[in-house]
Amino acid sequence: MDKKETLFWKAIKKESQSLGIYWHRIENIANSGTPDLLATHNSIGYFTLELKITSNNKVNISPFQIAYNKMAYNNGAKAFYLVKTLVPRTLKLYRGNQGEELAKLGHEKVKPLLIAENFKKIFSLLLVA
Repeated sequence: MDKKETLFWKAIKKESQSLGIYWHRIENIANSGTPDLLATHNSIGYFTLELKITSNNKVNISPFQIAYNKMAYNNGAKAFYLVKTLVPRTLKLYRGNQGEELAKLGHEKVKPLLIAENFKKIFSLLLVA
């Protein structure tokens, strides 16, 4: 993870402390498709988040990340992309099978599951997914 994604991760961890989510952060160069965050929660089980930050419409997603998240989602896993836009400052949550669209069209052209200004709404949706 680059420095911006590290700060993004730290904010997620801080904002979710009271929710009972157990996070496992992955920093893996060898298997570049593995999502940034693996998580478990007693009400929904296992889920993944691929973190992305962008200051424009473009979302940089590698072909490995697209393949992993699409495969996981299409096989019943709770796999998501969480995109933080810097202008305007929003959080956008996408399904794991939307990576190819996001990479090609950008976040402005792909309909997210949720747009939020804070983590509270994101976590509320994730914990009932």
